Amino acid sequence: MKITRRSWEDAAAFVKARPRALACADPGGRVGQWHGDNVDVPIDSDPVVDHSGANLALDIFVLDQRLGALLDVVLRGTGVSSAQFAVYSQISRGIKSPKELLAVLGLRPATLSGYLSSMERRGDLNRSREASDRREHRLALTRQGRATYARCLERFRIAVQAMTSELGGIDEINALRSALGKIDAAIQRAQNTLPNESQ
Repeated sequence: MKITRRSWEDAAAFVKARPRALACADPGGRVGQWHGDNVDVPIDSDPVVDHSGANLALDIFVLDQRLGALLDVVLRGTGVSSAQFAVYSQISRGIKSPKELLAVLGLRPATLSGYLSSMERRGDLNRSREASDRREHRLALTRQGRATYARCLERFRIAVQAMTSELGGIDEINALRSALGKIDAAIQRAQNTLPNESQ
């Protein structure tokens, strides 16, 4: 698939002009609009807080699904899913071990292992044994992997621009991120208070 610079300039302009429509480029390099019949979650579906029987946990779950759908649209054709992109992103930022990825991304070990294996088969990841502990792996993106990440990052930024344009200014965005931090901390504290059934 070949996406031209012109295609992405057109896509960025489309997002700016139509902030409720997500711009994306299809395999032919054309710019299209995110319609509800192309993804699992229609763009004009009801707000999550209006769902019958909703609660905070369900709200977060639904938002996670919608964000994944948003990112999957812009990443379409790259061979990289939205969840895999998060792994590429953290490795590119300097995370070197699976243990660190698990801590930062909150993934289950089996899920992360599948992502890393897929990246390695694609030729995007090198896994080597740590000299100090042969049980541990050291992770690094290959030259091809860095190129894959760069292509995906350009698309990811278009999705973020489309989303944040709906949220207002930097103060509102920072307030929302602060609220997410509180929710994250509450989830982790709640998890620590639950009994461990394996013991």
